[in-house]
Amino acid sequence: MIRTTMSTEADIRGFVMRFPKAVLDGDRIVAQGRVTGMREVNGERLADGAIWLHREGTGHPLEGTATVAIPA
Repeated sequence: MIRTTMSTEADIRGFVMRFPKAVLDGDRIVAQGRVTGMREVNGERLADGAIWLHREGTGHPLEGTATVAIPA
């Protein structure tokens, strides 16, 4: 999801995930996320974001954060 949304050239610099709920066979889930900030470190543009899986009616079975390098 991260590479598809940002760019196939975006490099993932880090991510952290937690699974507060189980994903079961037959569950219909949707991967979602949003950019929470942009910054520059050592001349590299970075985008920070929140990521999660959405399952209607039961909350998020996956929650996390990600940082990707944005190509110039």
